Amino acid sequence: MSMPSEVGGDNSEPRKPVLPQVLTEPEDLCVHLRDRAELTCVGIGHKPLMYEWLRNGKVIDSNKEAGKLMIPDVSIKHQGTYTCVIKNQFGKTHSREVTLNVNPEAVVRDYRSEGIDIILNPKTCTVEVGGSCLFSVEARCKYPLTYKWYKDHQTIGCEEKDLKMFNLQDHNMQGTYQCVVTCPNTKESVLSHPACLSIKSPPNHSKSEYRATDKVALLIGNYDYMNETTLKAPIHDVAKMAEAFRSLEFKVVSLLNLTKQEMNAAIHEYCNLLGKGVYGVFYFCGHGFEENGQCYFVPPDARSGYTIEDCISSNDVLRAMQKSDPALVTLILDICRIRNKIPSKPPSNTGCVTGRESPSVPDPKGNCVSIYATSEGMFAYEDHEHGILVKYLQKFIYQNKPVSYFFNDVIDAWKQDPQHCKLQKPEIRSTLLDWGRSLSDRILTKGYTQAYNTRKQMWLKAHDTPKPQEIRIPELGNLVLELTFQMEFSNVLHLFATIKNPGNTCRSIAFPYDWPKSISMMGDIKNVSDTSITRSASDTPKQRAITKSTFQDLQKLRDNLELKIVVKYCLADEMDKHFMTQKINLGLPLIANLHLYKRVTEPIEHIDES
Repeated sequence: MSMPSEVGGDNSEPRKPVLPQVLTEPEDLCVHLRDRAELTCVGIGHKPLMYEWLRNGKVIDSNKEAGKLMIPDVSIKHQGTYTCVIKNQFGKTHSREVTLNVNPEAVVRDYRSEGIDIILNPKTCTVEVGGSCLFSVEARCKYPLTYKWYKDHQTIGCEEKDLKMFNLQDHNMQGTYQCVVTCPNTKESVLSHPACLSIKSPPNHSKSEYRATDKVALLIGNYDYMNETTLKAPIHDVAKMAEAFRSLEFKVVSLLNLTKQEMNAAIHEYCNLLGKGVYGVFYFCGHGFEENGQCYFVPPDARSGYTIEDCISSNDVLRAMQKSDPALVTLILDICRIRNKIPSKPPSNTGCVTGRESPSVPDPKGNCVSIYATSEGMFAYEDHEHGILVKYLQKFIYQNKPVSYFFNDVIDAWKQDPQHCKLQKPEIRSTLLDWGRSLSDRILTKGYTQAYNTRKQMWLKAHDTPKPQEIRIPELGNLVLELTFQMEFSNVLHLFATIKNPGNTCRSIAFPYDWPKSISMMGDIKNVSDTSITRSASDTPKQRAITKSTFQDLQKLRDNLELKIVVKYCLADEMDKHFMTQKINLGLPLIANLHLYKRVTEPIEHIDES
């Protein structure tokens, strides 16, 4: 758990001297003997903040600048009640009291440890209200095994291999489930992979008289800033929102880290997908601010001391979306709404931008709902890996309720957390005349089939992944290498390199090399097969070697994506060697097809609905 930061601001302190406040409370914890325990408390207030931890009322760790208590090797003496005290020059405040329980019977090891071999892990499950879920785990061991299931690290009383849940009505059953498999003879335990349970309300289409001719969503998350604080939430929030809108039948375009020019081009291309009767959603997460009643989105390449001229205006986005007369326009703005650090010059025509008098404010069309993560003059915050807004949106967005109604549920849930209420207050604004329209309304293409199919082809063009390729290398005894591809976001592509047949090599693994400098690798190349392919004494391959490489910024490609593949291998009793293939042409994958690097000059051409 890490210190939350503002989405769209780099100063998390209140502006007036106040006592420190607890932002994130520590949580109860149950760990096994000799395991690692971590308690976290996060506060806000005037710096410097100092943290002090108490166990059973006695100080055990004091004068820390971070509210994290680490116990690397837990013993029975660590069991007890813990409290965190946060201090500054104005006083101190106490966190709630939490309990650390220690299980003395077993040592939980990583699932890859020796002894117990888990051969089937539970799988993530999504069900509708009233549905059923089955989590299963299979393990092998020479001795009898026992099983115990946990939800969000708390035991739930099931001690069978299969965890069965029927008629799921309560959304509190959602969470992360894992099973601890124990061998009583050796007192060793193994923890399964985590699996998530999601419960979504089924769309009850009979209750809604409204239909969409199509549904499209543009989601943009900026986090890798040149002259601003790097953010954690956007990449996770865009992924979570993309998953939600896909389940609601939206054609989703999800993009990360776009420059101002690329954002303009992406919005331009996205608006080409809108049309009469279409539901359109625009979601932005990143740094932002508000001036004269208008929100601005900061691109990652914004200069130091940026002003509104360096940013994208929410009103410009709304105006572009409304040109084709969609049935529903929903803006979800997950940004701060404080004033910019450097005030911009007011427009020369009126001296200020106010209401309808300004040409920059779109005329109301009676089709728009705007959802703000926070209110005017307030910050928006990250909470762990997600923004606070998305934490609540994902619980209610699936409901078959009018947009404004489901957002009321978001606010009601928000009120239950006093810390979140203090930090930021969400807001909704609506000019929607057809107030009953819902994001879960069905798509009805009758009378609009041609436009729907045209729109589908346009969307598919921006989400075309390279076809799988098989490469045979005679120099290595006809070693067979397979390349497959998978989309993560509309401008992020996974490349999997698999050694299908090792040829005459004893050990081999493959990975990409020499790709265009305009794109970059997200993270490191990962070996997702645990071990590279090897040969046993019987000359039979034991396991296929697979690497995963993730390429980002595909919108910057000006020419086809060409790269080489390096095969690292060794023959019997020899050192590792490398073989490099010729350049492989993967074309223009995903959003690269749209050439977003080009400056937008032509008007938006909407699909002919006739």
